[in-house]
Amino acid sequence: MPIKTTPLLSTYFFLSNYLYPLAFISPRVRTGWKEKCLQKKPLPTDILIQAASVGESKLALLVAEKLLDQYPGLKITISTNTKQGKDILSQANNLHQIVYFPLDSSKWQKKFLKALKPKLVLILETEIWPSFFYQLKKQKIPFAIINGRMRSKTFSHYLFAQKSLAPLFPDLILAISPKDSLCFKTLFPQSQITTIPNLKFELLDLNTEPLDYVKNPLSRYFPPQKNILVLGSVRKEEEEQIFWLIQNYLQAAPQAIIALFPRHMERIPYWQNKLKDFKYILRSQLTRQVKTGEIILWDKIGELGFAYALAKRAFVGGSLQPLGGQNFLEPLAQGIIPFVGPYLDNFLWVGEELFAAQLVIRVKDEKELLQALLRPQKENRKKIYLQAKEILALQKGGLNLVLKQLAPLLRFYSS
Repeated sequence: MPIKTTPLLSTYFFLSNYLYPLAFISPRVRTGWKEKCLQKKPLPTDILIQAASVGESKLALLVAEKLLDQYPGLKITISTNTKQGKDILSQANNLHQIVYFPLDSSKWQKKFLKALKPKLVLILETEIWPSFFYQLKKQKIPFAIINGRMRSKTFSHYLFAQKSLAPLFPDLILAISPKDSLCFKTLFPQSQITTIPNLKFELLDLNTEPLDYVKNPLSRYFPPQKNILVLGSVRKEEEEQIFWLIQNYLQAAPQAIIALFPRHMERIPYWQNKLKDFKYILRSQLTRQVKTGEIILWDKIGELGFAYALAKRAFVGGSLQPLGGQNFLEPLAQGIIPFVGPYLDNFLWVGEELFAAQLVIRVKDEKELLQALLRPQKENRKKIYLQAKEILALQKGGLNLVLKQLAPLLRFYSS
């Protein structure tokens, strides 16, 4: 049966086919441009997993490992949109290949899927690419959204195009909450939709206690027992607030050390300019022990968890402005109570138990954050870890449910 297209969808296809060169303006999109335009074709694969960036890439590796345990010999390809995502994926050695996800032009998506010939496509979290979905439908490739979530603002945008999107429905959607399931059901009434525990709980190794100082690869740079403040996953929209915080925190605590992690690497030049009157050093240039009062501007991927393990205090960004928040479970797994702002739409699935136990501290703005950071904190990492472990252990099980739900779509497999 032909796929029904609307004028809105036809217009999108036309514009995406002819205006895609304008995307080159964006530094993030420009990275891997030749691969995104399929000048180098990918190899055929059994399963394609699409993971937008860092967080989704970590989940993709988790799903891929579980699939390979249960279905040995599967050829799994993971695609990503960003260099940061590719850096995370490159840590795996059991993948068929790692590729950049092409621009969402029907021209490139058609070539992409024709080259890959996947028997199943899995999409992490909230990625609805009309050209990609259209080509999946046209080429009769089954596909599923895994760990699906939908912010209210994102849902309102998609709702505008619901009639155009509905015929492009995924075969299966595994959403992380009843609210997210309802959003997806509204957009894709024909999809099979099930609610599962969030896979991000699976990323927490609850059997591994917080990393000891002597085992931390960053310990050679940071003297023990220092007052280290980690500002993690700082987003562009909250940079001015964080800069104000840095100024005032160092005035009140001049012996502190600040580890500043921008969420996106292209913001490093901005911070270099902002910090020119401070004592700061790029992480990539760090070859000695850090001095008190110094700021380390992190320009390397994959070390945030190690930094949390050294910190006395930690703030998790993306939460001082309405951006949905970032993963505050990571510092908690290292036995440190994270501070977050008021905007945590992406983490409503965590529930209120951690907040009620004061294992996560929510503040309303940067001024309240400064006051909270300057107050004495609990420093018994093991006790904090064990309290959090008890609460979080009840939230696991999502990965096994994913494999169970995917089983009908994996009938092509033969050992």
